[in-house]
Amino acid sequence: MLTIATFGGKSGGGSGGREDQNQTETVMTLEQPQDILNLIEQNQVGTLLGIIAISLVIGEVISIFILHPLEIGARKNFLIATKQEPEMYELASGFAFNYKNVIKTMFFRDLKLVLWSILLIVPGIVKGYEYRMVPYLLAENPSLDGKEAFALSKKMMDGEKMNSFLLDLSFIGWFLLSVMTLFIAAVFWVNPYYDMTCTELFITLKEKHGEQLQFVPPLHHATEE
Repeated sequence: MLTIATFGGKSGGGSGGREDQNQTETVMTLEQPQDILNLIEQNQVGTLLGIIAISLVIGEVISIFILHPLEIGARKNFLIATKQEPEMYELASGFAFNYKNVIKTMFFRDLKLVLWSILLIVPGIVKGYEYRMVPYLLAENPSLDGKEAFALSKKMMDGEKMNSFLLDLSFIGWFLLSVMTLFIAAVFWVNPYYDMTCTELFITLKEKHGEQLQFVPPLHHATEE
């Protein structure tokens, strides 16, 4: 639901002691698609576009500075889980280790994907698979330079994009189950299962291509030092 308030001055006059109307106030609540169409018909396109632009900017800021580091922390959690029981506060590793490099690299990943998708949908999908390992590489080594992270991900996914695509297709049934259960299955089973599968894919491809990157120790080890 969107609520829009507009204020404007309006003067008027007349005989018989009629008071001037100095200000008008209009409050519009948008609950249905038809309300948005009515807003457009009322020449409020600029207001609507402004709201959309502000919402996109706020969403992108949250994504860059909060969600991306959390994504790196989640990838770190799954990587640790392949060897030992991870601690929940490992999710904060995206904030604790080279935060600026993490948000910068992830921002450029998203920017590249958007630019490729603007050209054509298929190239955007291909690049999405090419950059798929960037979060895992940063989870292992947050100090990894952005250009190197993209280059390593490209090398790891070379000749593996179709296999990765088929792997994703094998989860269609699980994703449909998530929708049918109002995403309850996604929270408790499907998403952890899918994320762990992607983590194992990263480990397999890294071993296959001989990439030996420094693995940042768990957060509690770093703080103890």
